[in-house]
Amino acid sequence: MASERFGVAVLGVALVILYAAGSSRWVQSSGSWYSSLKRPFWQPPDVVFGLIWPYNFVVLGFAMVYIAQRLDPRAVAIALGCFGLSVVAALAWSYLFYVPHQLGASAVALGAAAACVAAVISAKTPGARRPRRGPPPCWPRQGVAPW
Repeated sequence: MASERFGVAVLGVALVILYAAGSSRWVQSSGSWYSSLKRPFWQPPDVVFGLIWPYNFVVLGFAMVYIAQRLDPRAVAIALGCFGLSVVAALAWSYLFYVPHQLGASAVALGAAAACVAAVISAKTPGARRPRRGPPPCWPRQGVAPW
């Protein structure tokens, strides 16, 4: 059982690494397109994103290890599957937003990623305390505004 949990933890961390590598590849390919967009006054400066994204990936990795070690096998399978789907949807968002600049399709992908994250948050052991509502603090919101 311990080796299975270790394998699940490694798979969860591998998904985080895949997400980090894939999203950074497409974000860097946007060139000056993103910086040319009109952004709302409340958007933080670019340096904030440079600080929060590495933190985001580290916390996601710890969360997957925590889930693999503490939840029952059914909840682990659900959480890992939903997390994998959220990574696919987030990578789709990153590609659609930064490469072909399809804002509508990227918004749909972002919504799918958020729904998958909500499912990961709800994974729990039987009898465990109900998780709080809303996105966890370790999952920064990725804004896509239709401007």
